Amino acid sequence: MERERTIAKPVSVSGIGLHSGAKTFLTLKPAPPGSGITFFRPDLDPSLPIPARIDYVGDNRFATTLRRGEAEVATVEHLLAAVYSLEVDNLEAWLEGPEVPSGDGSAQIFVDLITAAGLKVQERDRSIFSIPYPLEAVNPEARITAGPEPGNGLSLEFRIAYPRLQVPEQTFHLRLSPELFRREIASARTYGFLEDLSGLKAEGKGKGGSLENAILISDGKVVNPEGLRFPEELVRHKILDLIGDLALLGRRVSGRVAAQYSGHCLNHQLVREISKIMK
Repeated sequence: MERERTIAKPVSVSGIGLHSGAKTFLTLKPAPPGSGITFFRPDLDPSLPIPARIDYVGDNRFATTLRRGEAEVATVEHLLAAVYSLEVDNLEAWLEGPEVPSGDGSAQIFVDLITAAGLKVQERDRSIFSIPYPLEAVNPEARITAGPEPGNGLSLEFRIAYPRLQVPEQTFHLRLSPELFRREIASARTYGFLEDLSGLKAEGKGKGGSLENAILISDGKVVNPEGLRFPEELVRHKILDLIGDLALLGRRVSGRVAAQYSGHCLNHQLVREISKIMK
């Protein structure tokens, strides 16, 4: 039986929030067995714990935001993807500011942070939920499914295309492991389209966005002078986001998840469907 893990020591990082534009300071701390992933806002009074669970999801239009009462922690998905993929079960994330630092728009900053902290095996067996039968969430434009998969572990597949914005179809799939996440997914950056920026700004989002923490695409071409890190970096980042959203189940999952054109909202619908049969 596998044992739960936490980090071995506290580690910190600061940066700018992608959507808020606010300067924020994040400290990751070890947590007791069975406690899961919990956020705190020490800059607020009172600083209530905000569990990284689907029941606490607030705004999910452009990122995953957790909310408890008046307290929010925004854009948590990249951090949660790194935590889940590196097999950390218990962790406290103390965030001074409204949003998790963006780093370079990927999960690499959090992989580096957890690596620097090291991992500690705890005296509690890890709980793994095997998806027993097919589940799905759909809307007129997208679909995401989950179901059983032979063996243990989590297999992920994603397909995207933006024909209106001259971006052809991209697909990617992998069977998740810490090594594959580090090599294939962690450094894939978030992205946006120049044609959509005015709408994003109108929603009060993207205030901290720049070519340093996002890929910008205009007329189907990448604006960033360094180009892409992978030919299919966009869909790899969608897998990164999906892992972060699946982490809101609060348990490790064994099964297969396949998505077509899905985003945070539909991801969360599927997570809710899975959570119903976990209880």
